[in-house]
Amino acid sequence: MLTASVKSALIADPSVKAFDFKVQTRKGEVQLSGFADNAGQIQRATELARGVNGVKAVIDNMTLKK
Repeated sequence: MLTASVKSALIADPSVKAFDFKVQTRKGEVQLSGFADNAGQIQRATELARGVNGVKAVIDNMTLKK
């Protein structure tokens, strides 16, 4: 349920919705992985994940595209 909520938050945001972020959760800890065009998109995705009710921590494993 938490994974779906985080994915929904990412899809709803126009600045990150086009990117294919992978979301995994375990005991309230969310791990984000995938690729983004710039650091701002990574920061925004992390902020969105932290804002989801029930998320205790966010691990950022996202990478910038070259």
